[in-house]
Amino acid sequence: MLWGLTFGGAAPQLQSALTIAGGTESDLANAFLPVAFNLAISAAGLVGALLIAVSGGLVLAVSMAVLGALALVVTVVGRQTFAGRA
Repeated sequence: MLWGLTFGGAAPQLQSALTIAGGTESDLANAFLPVAFNLAISAAGLVGALLIAVSGGLVLAVSMAVLGALALVVTVVGRQTFAGRA
């Protein structure tokens, strides 16, 4: 439930940001959204399997904490970037 509440609105927000950033080529920009999601899902599976094979399960928690902090930074910077374009 927590995942749905926190991540459920990401796709529309990403699509809106792509539409704004894409300008006259917004259709082309929005075509990359499902590609990016699919690449991220497959890369996460591969990297997760490699991390578990090399270091054990605890490394996943540490990796997720680091990636979560990075995502927060990217979100804050991205919000500042797109705030004036809406």
